[in-house]
Amino acid sequence: METDYLIVGAGAQGRIFADELLAHTDAHITLVDRRDHVGGHWNDAYSFVRLHQPSVYYGMGSQPLGRDRIETDGVNAGLFEQATGHEVLEHFQNGMQDRLLSSGRVTFLSGHEYGGDWVGEHVVRSLSADKEQRIKTKNALVDTTWFNVQTPETHTPRFSIDEDAPLTTPARLPLDLPGHEKVVVIGGGKTSMDVVIWLTENGIAPDDICWIRPRDSWLLNREAAQPGDAGYLRMVRSQLNRMEASAQATTVEELYLLMEQRGEFLRIDPNEVPTMNHGATISRGEIDVLARVRDVVRHQRVQAVSRGCLTFDKGDRHFPENTLFVDCTAKAFHYRPPEPVFKDKTITLQIIRDGLISFSVAAIAYIEANYTDEQRKNALAVPVPYEEDPASLIKRYKVDMTVQGVWAKEKA
Repeated sequence: METDYLIVGAGAQGRIFADELLAHTDAHITLVDRRDHVGGHWNDAYSFVRLHQPSVYYGMGSQPLGRDRIETDGVNAGLFEQATGHEVLEHFQNGMQDRLLSSGRVTFLSGHEYGGDWVGEHVVRSLSADKEQRIKTKNALVDTTWFNVQTPETHTPRFSIDEDAPLTTPARLPLDLPGHEKVVVIGGGKTSMDVVIWLTENGIAPDDICWIRPRDSWLLNREAAQPGDAGYLRMVRSQLNRMEASAQATTVEELYLLMEQRGEFLRIDPNEVPTMNHGATISRGEIDVLARVRDVVRHQRVQAVSRGCLTFDKGDRHFPENTLFVDCTAKAFHYRPPEPVFKDKTITLQIIRDGLISFSVAAIAYIEANYTDEQRKNALAVPVPYEEDPASLIKRYKVDMTVQGVWAKEKA
């Protein structure tokens, strides 16, 4: 089999890249995925998950995601809609059928795994038929696995779990919640925040929630990333806030505090200085809900879960026997040092504009379609370094603003 581009992974990144290539080239594209259907990690998402950002910033460029609607009630009233997990899946499934496969230039090998490069040919194995085939790739292999995305349904907890421990995941939470007197949410990331908000919206009093939050996070204010004319002016103000705060601050902590004063960053507890920044986005309304949970366990990590008890590195804490524990400890991204996007006929998809995953992938595809020199392509596609350490924000700002300068001189 021959193809111009072999894309490993038919999740969001693989399909966005393919969609953009179709728009700017006449290339043939082959996608390979272990699953029998498209969607990647969205197939494992919990039912109440939503995008962090407005729908218009996510998905395939050839078709809109969502209805460009402004929320009129709830914790995100006044902000542009954020698609649900079901809506995102439908968006990509429709895009695969109506846009990619119908083009006649896309082949989708579902239920297959990539087996590596073998003397100039790529090996692809069927997971059901125990067969393999070799694919000659004329232009490039496209690797979508750099992020190594995990969900609460697919990761393995680091703590031990007793057989009779009432431990659930966000996806199973709606089924497992009835009959429990208290809920303990384990984890401090965006998933745990979604779970706490869902619990309160479904009748669980904040006093009946215990939140195991070893570390707090700085969170981006969703108001600063809204589309439309008003949103554009707000984003320009955000750029100015970023530069002013960077110029004035003498320490990392001071930089965040100045950005918080300007409304760019938020935190749940004003008395706790966060020690993480995963780039999660949140609204002030969500912050208000999360701050109502007063039973917060900080600076300790769970070592074991048993019925009515959590074991920490500094001792045990006991709960009523019918307490439900919710595991929210999966990391969406496993941070790694950036690597060249274009190298030796391999394209490694990464974020090249801060916070914009879909746009970054589409931009990489556009650069691939319109430039030939590898050095020039890498100068236009500099990966933004992502680490959970708050100090990494400075590196991200530096790379992102440098690339803006490079792009400003590039008419295409």
